[in-house]
Amino acid sequence: MTSLLPFIDQVELAKQINYEKSWNDLENENVFKNSIPFFLNPALNNMKTESKGFALTHYTANLRLFRVNKAYSLDEISNADGLTNTILLGEIYSNYPAWGSLFNYRDPAKGLNAGPDQLGSPFIGGAVNVIFADGSGKSLSKDIDPQILKALSTPDGGEQVSGVDY
Repeated sequence: MTSLLPFIDQVELAKQINYEKSWNDLENENVFKNSIPFFLNPALNNMKTESKGFALTHYTANLRLFRVNKAYSLDEISNADGLTNTILLGEIYSNYPAWGSLFNYRDPAKGLNAGPDQLGSPFIGGAVNVIFADGSGKSLSKDIDPQILKALSTPDGGEQVSGVDY
């Protein structure tokens, strides 16, 4: 999420990060204790920091797109399944990570609202809001067909999802 900072009016905060150090290193601690409204669901206004004081996020990246040592570029996604057919990130309802954590990702293909470490709505039984790689947002039903959800979760699986109402 640190790479988003310059695009959400947080340029000065981004300049304070020592990218040679870990996000939770003492040198970076003050930066990552800043709560970023853009990274929070306004309906969850009481859940902004974790026990060590690091600011949380209520959103997570798609594990199948972002990993510590591998991330797909938009060009790679576009040339594979397509930006409109690939989930980039989604909301979560529990186990909120610090926004600076390198491990802020989950696998959307494991289901929606199906467990504490999956994408899910903070509202019981609600649809789950996701952002696709093209920047569009959609609400997905927790009852979405698992094969369609898997197709939308993979950046290069070659699955066809056009014409499907999800």
